[in-house]
Parts: sequence; C-alpha cells; structure tokens
Amino acid sequence: MAPGRLGSGSRVPVLALVLLFGGGLELQAQMVGPRMASRAELNTMLDSLQNVAIDERDGDARRDLQNRISGLAYRLQQGDIWPGDIIDLSVSGETKWVGQFTVTPGRQIELEDIDALSLEGVLYSEAEESI
Repeated sequence: MAPGRLGSGSRVPVLALVLLFGGGLELQAQMVGPRMASRAELNTMLDSLQNVAIDERDGDARRDLQNRISGLAYRLQQGDIWPGDIIDLSVSGETKWVGQFTVTPGRQIELEDIDALSLEGVLYSEAEESI
C-alpha cells in the first residue's frame, strides 16, 4: 500500500468516518460557513461576500463582512482538522484501522503499517476522500 493514503492502489472501503471535536474546539466556534461545505461552496461564498463588501458603506457591516471573508479564506487555506481533534475511523476488513485516532500536533493521524496521514488543509467535507 502506498504511504500516506488508505487504499492507494486498491480500493479499501471506509465504512465510517466521524470527526469528533477535540483540541480544535475553540476554532470550531469561529468556523465560517456550513461545517460540511465543499471547497467549491466555500469559494463561492467567499466570492459573494467579497462582492458585497465592495459596495458596503456602513463601517460596522463592512468590518463584519471582512471578518467573515478572512475566516473563510483562512478555513480554505488551513482546513478544518486540528491537533487534538478525534477521527472515529472504521475500515472494512482492517481491525487495526478501527477506533478513535487523535490528530497529532503535526495535523496527522497515525495508523499501523502505513505512514502518517496528513490532514493539513483538509476540510471536513474532504476528510473521508483524503484518508
């Protein structure tokens, strides 16, 4: 199996992948946009907010828009998964890859027999495909 991905070279079905709140909880409270939004949806939302902000004359409303724009841009760049978050994983036929795995300070999960899986920059909506 190739390092860094489950099922590389052959399809290994992921039966369940649940992202539980962990160390990144303070960031969860600040999340801009729907939790399971795709990258395309978040980019569309970002473009829309940027267009609205251009014409906004009210200072408070404009600051609010700029904060939301910054939050979306940060989320798109950095992803949603942070050290301390817990991934509840179940891979069909692989008992060693069943259970809860804590995201490391390097924003990875470590699974037996393969290299650590990086989750840096990964959105919640991309997690299952990324793993």
